Amino acid sequence: MEAYSFHAPFDPQIDITALEEGRRNHAREEILEAAEAAAALEARHFVIHPGPEEERSPAGNQRIRRLENAARVLDQVAARCRRLGIGFVLENMLPHLVMYKLSGHLQMLHLNDNRGTGDDHLPPGQGRIDWNRLLAKLAETA
Repeated sequence: MEAYSFHAPFDPQIDITALEEGRRNHAREEILEAAEAAAALEARHFVIHPGPEEERSPAGNQRIRRLENAARVLDQVAARCRRLGIGFVLENMLPHLVMYKLSGHLQMLHLNDNRGTGDDHLPPGQGRIDWNRLLAKLAETA
């Protein structure tokens, strides 16, 4: 048996975008520890949610600061994954990260259906995603 992917922990307390440095550092350490576990299991890919688990849309400057915080932590996690020899994969939860911007960097897709209001993790066809359209768009980016 092979561990293809290993998902980083996710919880409202694990927020790499947090404005509070202590909270953000705690999140980074939890995720780095999980990356070490993924490498120990020889997983090919380490999957992470780049945004907070809490639903919110921060306004103005706060949004920019949160994106900058996420970018700094993601850079550190990506560097650790490179050293460990595992792929680093973002689960697309930030609305501005679209497949056209990421197409040159896609290593795998972590797909699930949803009802259009949250991360429901429904089987394909049980939510609102137009899978035929998605597959056509993916083919355009290949």
